[in-house]
Amino acid sequence: LNDRLPTVEAVRELAPGLLRESAERLDLLRKQARLHDCTRYGQARLACRQLQAEVAELLQLHAQLADRCQRQLDNCRPLLVDGGLAERAAELDLAEARLEAMKLREQLECQASAVQAALVTGSFDRAAEQFRRLALMRRDLRPPDRLPEAEAAELRSDAEASLDHWANQLRRKFSAEFAAAVRAIGWPFNSGGSTGGGSADTSTPVSASGSASSGTSGSSGGKERDFVVSFRRFAQLQVPAEASGRSLPPLEVMLEPFRKKFAFHFSGDRPTNDPARPEIFLTQVLKWIKEHDAFLGQVVQPCLDQVGMSAWDVREEFASGLMELVKRKLGQLLEQYRELPDKEEADLRLAHLINELLALDRELAAVGLPSAAATVGSVLGEPRWLAWWEGLEAKFAQARLDEILLAGDAWSPAGGVEDSSSSSSAAVPQCAEAVMALVQALGGRANLLRTDLHKRARLFRVQLDVLEDFRVRLRQVTRRYPTSDPRWFGALNSLQFARDSLTDWADQLDYAELSRLPEAPAAAAAGLADLSSAAIADDDDSSGAGVFAPVARRLAATQSELLESLVRGILDQLAALLESLGPDTFLSGRPSDAPALAALFLAVRDSLQACRDRLQPAVFRPVWRRLAAGLNRLLMRQLLGMRFSHAGGLQFAHTVTKVFMPVFAQYCGRPDRLLAESAQACCLLGLARGTAALLRQALAGPPRDGEDPLRMLLDLGVSSLTPEEALAVLKRRIDLDQA
Repeated sequence: LNDRLPTVEAVRELAPGLLRESAERLDLLRKQARLHDCTRYGQARLACRQLQAEVAELLQLHAQLADRCQRQLDNCRPLLVDGGLAERAAELDLAEARLEAMKLREQLECQASAVQAALVTGSFDRAAEQFRRLALMRRDLRPPDRLPEAEAAELRSDAEASLDHWANQLRRKFSAEFAAAVRAIGWPFNSGGSTGGGSADTSTPVSASGSASSGTSGSSGGKERDFVVSFRRFAQLQVPAEASGRSLPPLEVMLEPFRKKFAFHFSGDRPTNDPARPEIFLTQVLKWIKEHDAFLGQVVQPCLDQVGMSAWDVREEFASGLMELVKRKLGQLLEQYRELPDKEEADLRLAHLINELLALDRELAAVGLPSAAATVGSVLGEPRWLAWWEGLEAKFAQARLDEILLAGDAWSPAGGVEDSSSSSSAAVPQCAEAVMALVQALGGRANLLRTDLHKRARLFRVQLDVLEDFRVRLRQVTRRYPTSDPRWFGALNSLQFARDSLTDWADQLDYAELSRLPEAPAAAAAGLADLSSAAIADDDDSSGAGVFAPVARRLAATQSELLESLVRGILDQLAALLESLGPDTFLSGRPSDAPALAALFLAVRDSLQACRDRLQPAVFRPVWRRLAAGLNRLLMRQLLGMRFSHAGGLQFAHTVTKVFMPVFAQYCGRPDRLLAESAQACCLLGLARGTAALLRQALAGPPRDGEDPLRMLLDLGVSSLTPEEALAVLKRRIDLDQA
């Protein structure tokens, strides 16, 4: 622009032309704007007129609709005010609900008629199938929600009455037929004669495969087929709603002979009804279960599977039916035991009864029926009998504990004296193994209550009481004898064995279930004193003891306390040997000047060897660690109380590094870490005179530029001593005072 307009005159010449061009362009734009605006304005006016017409039309339509709605509301207002419309709607809903209920009732009646028709025509299989459909319809019956409760209850009651009526009709018809089929196959089977000297069964028994043990195979096969058909037909009378509360109808017929036999042999004044010998009726019931188990599993169970009742386990149902007889008999026996005038005799009988029930439980578990005996334990779980049982277990457990600890061989190695040197388990006393076996047996007896964890937890307290009593007894033994007595080492091994056993048991299902109870930790800690953190052993692993964790912590604390006492006794002996060293023993540096160091070495070696031979590895490990730490403190204290020449310092350092460290090298790879302070102090004692003097001067004087006392010590391999401690060691060298 400056090039084109270099002067003011050039600008003045250019201005008129620019003004003229601008005026022409502005005039053109105004003309175009006026023409365009007129066209748009006309279009806008036309659109507004159309919009006004549409709005007017909509307003007119809205007014007409509002007028019609108001007239309609005025016509309906009497109905709304008087409630006529709501009443008519409710009547309509009720009518629909009743119509739906009538349809349900009609369906039930049609199904009941089908059952009746099948009975009239003699088609019993079809009658059983139709009855099962009727039972399913009753189970799935859902009256309409709008039906009044009284009418809904009446509908359900009528359906239930119809079902019961036809069930009774069919049961009367089928039970007689099935009872005859049962007798025909020789049920119940009898392989060993009658109980108590009664007459043996004369009917022919059938094997598990269904074949008769005597007679023609054709007749036996026909009897079995009749039995299977009759059983399958009779089983369909099981009402689905009753599946959890009542036994199978055919099974009730099959159990009836056993009920009669049981009542005959185990009631009144018969020899088999001896209250002091419950094993008689328990053995007989177990025999019945075993004799008929194969037949039930191989012949009867497939019948249930064929009619869609595979959820039933006929073996368990049969065993449970016999266990009901046992439960009633147990209730009678317990009442008789409680009324005995001799309470000691009553306790003995109850203990014997529990032992027999445990034997029955094991036998049933062996034949694959573990849940059958669990129903028997519910009798002992009643509050009045559970309290007696709990007290009985505590009483006998205490007596057994006294017997174990007072035995002459209580503290003998469990593996035998000849094995004590070759097996670490032999170091465990017999009393420890016997006590833990007792605790384990108590847990096994409590399994009779495995169906009720809260009741089983009460018997679990007896186990905890035995463990706590055993711990207290071990503590009393250690207070009565010196640390060198074998009972001391036996007590330590017993505590470790108990801890290991509890850790192993914690993973078992029975104890894992108890640990999930909210009151389990409180029960486990009942009667135990609070533990301070200082009393817990460094290697305490009680966190893995599960429900036993509180008592395991208590055992660990007692073990730690005993280990501390044991190590303290050894250190007291070592301290007495060190006291014989005078303050100037190492001034000359002759080996003959320090005989006490040899005695100290022998004492350390013999003490460690004795502990290693008598303690389990897990118990011995903290012993040598604590002993090494204590010896390190003793050596440092002795070193700071003596004076050394350069040769004497070398002799002392040689004794520590070449004599004491190899003793601990048998148990760890880096003994210098156990005796770190002593070893590094010996390093300072063995420094050359010039180096030691310079180091002492640097440590004693004010810090200089570029000198770091701590760095100087680290360069010499001294990391466990502070500069002040290192200076105190160097001050014990008299040769530095002469420098």
